[in-house]
Amino acid sequence: MKHIKIFLALIFFICICASCGLFINRTDRHGERHGKWKHYWDKKIVQRKGKYRHGLEVGTWKYFDLKGILTKKEEYNQARYTIFTTTYYPDKKIESKGNACLLEEPGNSLHYYWQGEWLYFDESGSIMRREWYEKGVMVRKADQ
Repeated sequence: MKHIKIFLALIFFICICASCGLFINRTDRHGERHGKWKHYWDKKIVQRKGKYRHGLEVGTWKYFDLKGILTKKEEYNQARYTIFTTTYYPDKKIESKGNACLLEEPGNSLHYYWQGEWLYFDESGSIMRREWYEKGVMVRKADQ
């Protein structure tokens, strides 16, 4: 019975710590960002939030404007070569979606660019146009 009480107290403590944000914005032993992170415009308004794995963004990242409204969502694939990106109108309807790529360039800089087909929607949700990109350069456009 004593072990169960200790176990429940430990679970309760972990839940309280998680809800208070004690497990947010941590680094690994090499000083790299690791786990859940929130970046802020100021001390109260979140600019973007998501997870890092040893300094690299992984999973889903959400971006917000200065009013706290979702403007963009990025979903990193397992290999981090393709990032499925969705942008939003202020009323949370989809504005555009497509793939982006993130490549390391010589000199340790990162190059983020759009790749492949992108769809653009009007505020009613209908496709307005399609655009195709190669390394960030639009190569074709088709209006609906």
